Amino acid sequence: MRMQILFWMGALCMPLVVMASENPEIHLSVGKGFGIASQEVGEQAVQFHAVRLHPVFPSVGVFRLGYGLRLTHFSADQILGSPFGVTALNAGVQALFGGIPGLELGMNIDTIGFSFGNSTSERLNLLLGGKNDKGFLSSEFFVMTRFLNQAFARLSFAHLATEQTPDTLGRRQDFTDLLMLSVGFVFDE
Repeated sequence: MRMQILFWMGALCMPLVVMASENPEIHLSVGKGFGIASQEVGEQAVQFHAVRLHPVFPSVGVFRLGYGLRLTHFSADQILGSPFGVTALNAGVQALFGGIPGLELGMNIDTIGFSFGNSTSERLNLLLGGKNDKGFLSSEFFVMTRFLNQAFARLSFAHLATEQTPDTLGRRQDFTDLLMLSVGFVFDE
């Protein structure tokens, strides 16, 4: 319940942040991740991510909040006893703090979207908090560095919630952790 309240507070405040901010940035990236959990075998993900970030709280440092789209394909040799593959297009939110010289720290999370693939019958992806999540959602905690003026590299810990096609046991959900490396470009508006 607490997660839902925080989510809705953030969603309601986002338009105020967007209207009040200046000089937004657009981040476009591609990334590949490999599983670090021991219970699954052969898990990997490829993602394309587009985010629009707006500066907020200039007196605190380089802090940005934003929103965007993530296209993710996740596969595993085995999750919950069978091969798994799903592709999802999700909208989400992102926060980024650049108060450390040469590094930026951030996080992002998918909030709503759609899944495609034979491994899941749940087409709607919806962030409800923990085991209440529906479908396929991704989140990342990352460290990012910029180079060549507009390029960046990002190392992240990604957490994926997957929901598999129900069987006689009912709804089956699994959580997978990955180490992900992404590269991308920043465009000023």
